[in-house]
Amino acid sequence: MAITFSWIILIALLTLIVLQAALVFRYFGFMVGSPRGSQQPEKEPDTPRTAVVLCLRGDDPSLSSCLGSLIAQDYPNFEIHLVLDSRQDPALKTVERFLLANDGCNVKTKTIFLIENSDPSTIVDSCSLKNQALIAAISNAEQTIEVFALVDADGVVEQNWLSNLIAPFSDQQIGVATGSRWFAPSKRNPGSLVRQTWNAAALPQMHFYNIPWGGALAIRRSVIDSCDLLTHWSRGFCEDTMLPRILGENGFQIAHAPDVIVESEESITLTAAMNWIARQLLTVRLHHRSWPLVLGHALFSGVCLVGAVGSITLCFVNQHYFHGVRLLLVLLIFLIANVVLLQVIQVASRRGTLKAAFKKRDDKSSNTTKMASRGPGVLGAMLTQLLYPLIAIKAALMRKVEWRGINYLIGPGKKISMDGYRPYQEDPLNSDTSL
Repeated sequence: MAITFSWIILIALLTLIVLQAALVFRYFGFMVGSPRGSQQPEKEPDTPRTAVVLCLRGDDPSLSSCLGSLIAQDYPNFEIHLVLDSRQDPALKTVERFLLANDGCNVKTKTIFLIENSDPSTIVDSCSLKNQALIAAISNAEQTIEVFALVDADGVVEQNWLSNLIAPFSDQQIGVATGSRWFAPSKRNPGSLVRQTWNAAALPQMHFYNIPWGGALAIRRSVIDSCDLLTHWSRGFCEDTMLPRILGENGFQIAHAPDVIVESEESITLTAAMNWIARQLLTVRLHHRSWPLVLGHALFSGVCLVGAVGSITLCFVNQHYFHGVRLLLVLLIFLIANVVLLQVIQVASRRGTLKAAFKKRDDKSSNTTKMASRGPGVLGAMLTQLLYPLIAIKAALMRKVEWRGINYLIGPGKKISMDGYRPYQEDPLNSDTSL
């Protein structure tokens, strides 16, 4: 019995290694093989009038840096739309200070509030505040705006971020263009390592399952209108994960832009990181058809780990030392392979945008640069591998989720309802300010 079980787990581990390697190297081939900006034919790029939409709730530590990177874009035809749900939000003071300090900037900015005349009844409860903010931004935008580009407050973008994000629209079949997120925490505590590791490991799956990311996403206004996206968003938890199905049904495609990688150096506690990952998985469960595969991978990897430890113990207890040692070696190979694959993802993701970003930093920040450029490492890989199945189970069973101080209920038919509204309040015990 012990020997048979060890063979089953051994084959399962090897299968998992092969499957994960196939996904990673497919992603690597896309990132490395795709033409970069410098390799594209020289021609005058299209520059449709674009509104960069930044939805704010809470004062992110990197908000000022984010705003600074946005006004420094080399794109010639854009403006920035800032959306807050309340004038009581602490982010407003940071925004006002920034706008005052950059009064001479030639980038037009516009601030929109969801609550009008201090009346919270203007907030609807059938979708998330993020979706309501996007709906408000698009509804209040001038008709001459052709493209909306979404960005999150915890990311600092490169100077050519918007140009690279808009570039895929030269193909008329492309309705949405999306980039990637990379966490490079300045403080390498357990929570930050787990979030960094999970996010890196998620990139190949997001590419394979065609899952866009709302923190670097451009969408044509014509696509919003023809797909009736505002109606879909008014009944959804997030804006990005539902896009593949809706666009596919209307004959549009999603382009993944390999040069668009947004780095975040913010740190997070372990509890907040686990909640953040669960919320990311919840968006897939609610809005994307790949959820059974994503959940299956998480559970399969968890079974392999637990089964391997149990089988090794069983083999040694029953004095089947050869089989126990062999399985132990395969388990070590599996763990080492995960670390190696994470490095491959890092190399692929950093080719181009992040590499250039690190070179641009001045000598005074050299220590920070070295720390921020480090990958998740062995500790991050092992801790994430242990926690990921548990977090996936949590996401599968969630009936209520908290996002930036607001509780959302998940009802029958994946219906979303907001469990009461209140303006954002700082919580020193909760460092999860990630969008």
